Amino acid sequence: FNDVSGTINYDEKNPEKSNVEVVIKKASVDTQVKKRDEHLKSPDFFAAKQYPVMTFKSKSVKAGSADTMEVTGDFTVKGVTKPMTVTVKKTGETKNQRGQTVMGFATEFSFKRSDHNINYMVGPVSDEVRVMLSFEAVQS
Repeated sequence: FNDVSGTINYDEKNPEKSNVEVVIKKASVDTQVKKRDEHLKSPDFFAAKQYPVMTFKSKSVKAGSADTMEVTGDFTVKGVTKPMTVTVKKTGETKNQRGQTVMGFATEFSFKRSDHNINYMVGPVSDEVRVMLSFEAVQS
C-alpha cells in the first residue's frame, strides 16, 4: 500500500500513556501487477469503493522487553472490527536535517482474512495475511 498515514503518541518513560492510529487507503494497493491490484480492490477482496480504508486504533499499550511495546487495539477491514495485539519494536532514533527527533518503529503480524469477510477462494488462496510495517515518526 502506498498511502499509509497515522499518528503515534509515544511516551518512552510511560508507555501505557502512548497510543497509535494507522489509516491505510485500500485504493493504494500496489503489487506491481495492475490487473491483480484491480482484483484486490474489488468486492472479492478489499471492496475499496465501499470500504476505502483499513484502520488500527490502539486501546492500550504496555511496555515489553528491550525497546518493544505490546499494542492492543481495534483492527478494521471491510467493515469488520476485531481486537488485535501486536508487538511494536522501536528500531532507532536520530535527529534529521531540521534538528527534529525521528524514531523508527516496526511490527509484523498476521490476521485471518475470513474474519473480515474476505472469503474469496479461501482454501486455494491462504486465509492468513502477513503484514509487515516499518514506519518513522517525527517528534512534534
